[in-house]
Amino acid sequence: MTIGNRAIGAPINIWNDHSDSMALRDAGWIQVHAENNQEAVDLHIQAFRLAEQLSVPVMVCEDGFILTHAVERVDIPEAAEVDAYLPPFEPVQLLDPEQPVTIGAMVGPEAFFEVRYLSHHKQLQAIEVIPELAAEFAAAFGRESGGLVQGYRLDDAETVIVALGSVIGTVKDVVDDMRDDGLAAGALKITTFRPFPLLAVRQALEGRQRHRLPRGLLDALSRKFVARALDPFALRQRPGRGQRRGGGAQGQGHERYFRPGPGR
Repeated sequence: MTIGNRAIGAPINIWNDHSDSMALRDAGWIQVHAENNQEAVDLHIQAFRLAEQLSVPVMVCEDGFILTHAVERVDIPEAAEVDAYLPPFEPVQLLDPEQPVTIGAMVGPEAFFEVRYLSHHKQLQAIEVIPELAAEFAAAFGRESGGLVQGYRLDDAETVIVALGSVIGTVKDVVDDMRDDGLAAGALKITTFRPFPLLAVRQALEGRQRHRLPRGLLDALSRKFVARALDPFALRQRPGRGQRRGGGAQGQGHERYFRPGPGR
């Protein structure tokens, strides 16, 4: 399902943040976020295969207004190319008058825990499957798109900005400017928000001196979760050089705080 992310009212807001889809982070859906409209196209193709393979619904999130109302040149693959990437659809659940079933029925206490565990298990499977599908997509279409996370100029980065969605384009420009100023900066894009790629984020941030998360992402993950995810690496740093973690109020209801310039 395509999600054009917008701030939740009231007051009404046609601009972007991710509070709408992140409010459903525990509803059992896989959530992937597009950086630009090309990636939105690519993620939709991968989402069909992911959803059908795991029998789990997938949200393809693209930033409201910034992407949904943008005009951008994109490469739309031919139908034959997409068909070659997507296997024939063989539904696991279907409505058959000859074999009637109830779908989405109420579950009582005797089985609710088991159903929720199954949902969690599917999320754990997705962590393994998503990178495989992204690699196959790159081989088939000649461009990298999707996956769990993507790094930008991370090799020797001491400061890493972590974000997701269209703001990554601006973050990359800021990183380039900081590099021009002699600062070892990099960016980490989280493409898959649900299931959250904890291990991939840990590996990407290991040994960094500083990392910064926008408040919207920080709040959605919960501060305790972020501390548990990232702080173990501070223990393996040299004395006096523990990681410094920062947050801010960027990206809530508008992109105005994500502009390159003084004070970045």
